[in-house]
Amino acid sequence: MSVWVSVIIPTFNRERLVGYTLDTLPKDDAIEVIVVDDGSTDETVEFIRQQYPYVRLMRQQNQGASNARNYGLGEAKGKYIVYLDSDDLLENTYFEKRIQYLEKTRQASGVYGPYDYFNGNEGFDEAAVTFKYKYPFVEDLPPADYHAIRYMGGQYFPQPTLMWRKDALWDLRGHNPSLLINQDVDLLLRACAKGMRFGSVKGAGRALIRNHDLDDRVGALSTNEAKLRQILALRKKFMDIFNENGMASREMAENTAYFFFDLWKLYRVDKPHMAEMFLRYSQQLHPRLQLRGGVAIRGLSALFGPVNATIIKKKIFGRD
Repeated sequence: MSVWVSVIIPTFNRERLVGYTLDTLPKDDAIEVIVVDDGSTDETVEFIRQQYPYVRLMRQQNQGASNARNYGLGEAKGKYIVYLDSDDLLENTYFEKRIQYLEKTRQASGVYGPYDYFNGNEGFDEAAVTFKYKYPFVEDLPPADYHAIRYMGGQYFPQPTLMWRKDALWDLRGHNPSLLINQDVDLLLRACAKGMRFGSVKGAGRALIRNHDLDDRVGALSTNEAKLRQILALRKKFMDIFNENGMASREMAENTAYFFFDLWKLYRVDKPHMAEMFLRYSQQLHPRLQLRGGVAIRGLSALFGPVNATIIKKKIFGRD
C-alpha cells in the first residue's frame, strides 16, 4: 500500500509529552509517522523505540527544528506532508477531508482546516481549550496574495492544521534553518511569493495545539532582541519581494503597518529601541494610521495621533 501522508515531527527532550502526540496518530500504512530527534539528552529516543516501534525514528546532532523538519522531508515517502510539533495532537478525523480536498483541487499547494489551542502538560481535555484568534476559512481557492496580506499582518493559521503537497515543499526547499523565529511564516510567505495557493476545509478533524509552560522554545518571542530584529527584517524583505512581483497592495501595507504598531505598543517600555524601529516602519508603510476601536479611542487618535492617543489611553484605562 502506498503512503499518502507523511507526518514529520521534530523533537528535543520531549520524553514527557511526545507519547501524547504519537497516541493521536493512526497506525495505518497510508500514514507514515517520522520523528526526527534533534539531539535529545533525555530518554526521548529510547521511549519512542520501546513504545512506538512502527515510527520511523531518525536522529541528528542538535541543529534546530527547521533542520530536523528538512531532514524528515528528505526521507518522507508520502504524497502529502503534515508538520506536527512533538507536543501537539491531531484528531482521528484529521486526514480524510484534507486528502480529499487536495486530490480534487489540483491547483492547491496545501489545505488547512479546524484547529484549537489548549492548556496543559498532559492529554487533551475539551475544557482546556483557550480562545485565540482564528484564521478565516475560505469558500474557494483564493489567489496567493490573500494569505500573503494576512501573514504580513501577523494573522496566521498554525502549521499543524496545514497539509502540504510534498512537491510544493520540495520547490520551496523546506524551512530556512537560519531563522530564530517565524520559520513557518517565512515558509508560507515564500510559497505565496511563488504564487502558491491554499484552500481550507470545514468539518475536518482538528489540530490541537498546546499552550504550556515550556516558553524557552526557539520560536518563543519573549524579549529576545535577535528574534525581534528578524521579525522586522523578514517583513521588510517580503514587502520588497511583493513590490517587485506586483503582489503588494494598499491592504498589505496597512495590515503590516498595524502589525508593527501593535509591536511598538507591546515593546515600547521593555525594548524602547526596537519599539522605535517598529514604529518608524509602521509609519513608513501607513503614514495616516489611526487606532482601531470604539468611538472614544478613534476620536483620541484623530485628535492627538495614534502614538499620543495610546499613551493617553494607557494613563486613563491602565492598558494599551
